[in-house]
Amino acid sequence: MKAKRYFLAAAMFLGMSISAFAQQPTTYPTALRASGLTVAPWPFKQTDRITITVNTTQTFPRTGTAAMNGATGVFIHASANTGDIGPMGKRWDTQTIPAGEWRNYPASRQFAAVTGMANTWNISLTPSTWYPIPAGVNISELCFVLNDGSGGMREGGAAPAAGTTDAKSDFFVPLGATGTSVRNSDEFVESVNASPNPASSVVQIGFGMRKPGATTVKIFNSLGSEVRTLVENKMHPQGYHIAMWEGDDNNGVALTSGVYLYRVEVSGTIKTGKIVLNR
Repeated sequence: MKAKRYFLAAAMFLGMSISAFAQQPTTYPTALRASGLTVAPWPFKQTDRITITVNTTQTFPRTGTAAMNGATGVFIHASANTGDIGPMGKRWDTQTIPAGEWRNYPASRQFAAVTGMANTWNISLTPSTWYPIPAGVNISELCFVLNDGSGGMREGGAAPAAGTTDAKSDFFVPLGATGTSVRNSDEFVESVNASPNPASSVVQIGFGMRKPGATTVKIFNSLGSEVRTLVENKMHPQGYHIAMWEGDDNNGVALTSGVYLYRVEVSGTIKTGKIVLNR
């Protein structure tokens, strides 16, 4: 594995801004309950560790597919919804937040069988870090459907909401925050950038910190799967910092050309950006 390299340089920092957040509904959605899906804790914030549990005997089959009952594996195909849901909102906003490719099954998107409970599966995640959320984007709902893995035909979703004719029956799980993150993303880190971009080899990922904090810098592919950790929970002082990425994965293997997402997380606040790798 190639050595992780980064260097530090001092810089000035700017003031903070405050985001407003909406209240999450306290009543669990009927369509989710009818579909055998539970989320704990409920209600939850974007930075909470949540567990999503599903009983596959209760999921609703999507058009032209078999029900999830009897599946031997369960995977989540997920993105997030942005903005207020309505004419100005975007559901399955995969241009902003990468979704897992429908026929690609990374381990990070697989449910685990619940011991002693037939047809019951769960997955634990923290929305603010599991989803690579770009800075300045409002997340209003998690959205996902289920499938049973490579070569499988079972696909599951939620009970259609009353008065709708949504044959796809996607799961929509509301979050509590409509700001960029539950903690203002400008609180610790005020800017990020990547240079050169597009890049053919080494990329410098720069980030300015308003105050000290535990810092993690990661690279994700276009499917939202982590490919490289550059900095892992390391304390950084106030100032400007640069993490170096050589276009490789965690095993030191050079990655192919494409669009990658970098994420800088400092003490629970997040900034992200895109890098075009052009080999």
